[in-house]
Amino acid sequence: MDNDTQFLDGVFAKGGKYDFIVAELNINSEQFKQFLNKNSDYIKQNKGFIKIEVLRTKKDREKMYCKFTPFTPKPQVQASEHMPDRQRQKEDDEVPF
Repeated sequence: MDNDTQFLDGVFAKGGKYDFIVAELNINSEQFKQFLNKNSDYIKQNKGFIKIEVLRTKKDREKMYCKFTPFTPKPQVQASEHMPDRQRQKEDDEVPF
């Protein structure tokens, strides 16, 4: 899966009624189940977890929305790939000094 942002189906964020409540999430369980099923491969790769971001709209700072951006880390680069011209010497090769 690529790193494309998706809006969460069935998850709606609202500001809390009291100052100690940061946000309230209202979840439509059927829509959210479909969202989870659609992204099941990604969820399995991440040990059952997904990261959901709650954001504020630019026009109205009181309105919020939720998004999901799947993250697939790049494969780790080996040291030999950084400097391919440096070859590792075998033990039986002569040492130049």
